Amino acid sequence: MYLYKTAVFVIFLVFSHFAAAEVAVIVNKGNSSELNKATIKRMYLNKIKAFPSGVSLKTAGLTATDPITGEFYKQVLGKSAAQLKAYWSKALFTGVGVPPKELESSEAVIELVKSDESVIAFIDSAKVTEDVRVVATF
Repeated sequence: MYLYKTAVFVIFLVFSHFAAAEVAVIVNKGNSSELNKATIKRMYLNKIKAFPSGVSLKTAGLTATDPITGEFYKQVLGKSAAQLKAYWSKALFTGVGVPPKELESSEAVIELVKSDESVIAFIDSAKVTEDVRVVATF
């Protein structure tokens, strides 16, 4: 019985970690744009091509298999991974746009954002450093 209770407790802790994960949307420190959820959604669906300042826009994030990506899709875009895959397949086929750049780690995402003022990206809020500016959390 003790082993059963311990296993249930460990499983609960693991899943509560994923449920509690918070997504941070980040930009370069030199980017002073103020963005709301609706604007971020439009940026990631290729409906907006530039920041309010006029700087061209590039979107990025973690790979589709990362739990934070799934949380971002659900919380911000209101879509599942399958829905977004279909959306981007159609956009690529029609030449309307390209999907966000996918990177393997939060550190790689931060380096990209730090080096390019035109990038907006999302990562786990626990991984944010002082090298970037958080514009929203979900």
